Amino acid sequence: MQRANLNLATATARRRAATRIQSAYRGHLTRRELVENVRKDFEEVMRRVEGPLAEDVALATTTPFSVVERPFSVMGWGKAGSSANLSPPSVLDALDDSTTLSPSPEPPTRAARVEEDEDEEDEERGGGARAAKKAAAAIDAASARRGGDGDGVVDVGVGDEDDDEATTSALRQELAWAQAALDDRRQHLRRMRMRAQQASTRRAAPAGW
Repeated sequence: MQRANLNLATATARRRAATRIQSAYRGHLTRRELVENVRKDFEEVMRRVEGPLAEDVALATTTPFSVVERPFSVMGWGKAGSSANLSPPSVLDALDDSTTLSPSPEPPTRAARVEEDEDEEDEERGGGARAAKKAAAAIDAASARRGGDGDGVVDVGVGDEDDDEATTSALRQELAWAQAALDDRRQHLRRMRMRAQQASTRRAAPAGW
């Protein structure tokens, strides 16, 4: 009797252990399947999102000797007979692809860059000229205040004369600074134009040179 009870207890313990092992294995398989499904869904979403961008980059760098293949994920959800292996469509399918499929703006040509540099130089020249005129007008006004009217003899105190001289000196210094800044800007624009011309010359030169 005791032996039978012992055998029954042993069999019950083995069944319970087997049940626990099977449950753990089934749980492992479930988790593995879940992770695999999540990975597939993530990869599919990334292909659908990055596909148009990658295609635009490939089309922008296309050469006559290269062929760009259009990814099938951009053309549809999948090929015929393979949709069962893919996860269901995500919310990204409802997004408008007009922004990603729109062509990128063309880079400005050399003529446009040169014209832009000339406009910028004209603007800088006009700003420097305005600053110079303003400083010169202030200097003339200060000199006129010192000269007065009539015979040019006015009563000017020692303090007023010192203030006028300080103002005139400051205005002359500002005028010199404005002229120096304008010259620096012109030199910078000349260097930029020379670099652009050299770059265009190198691009236009034959490959064997």
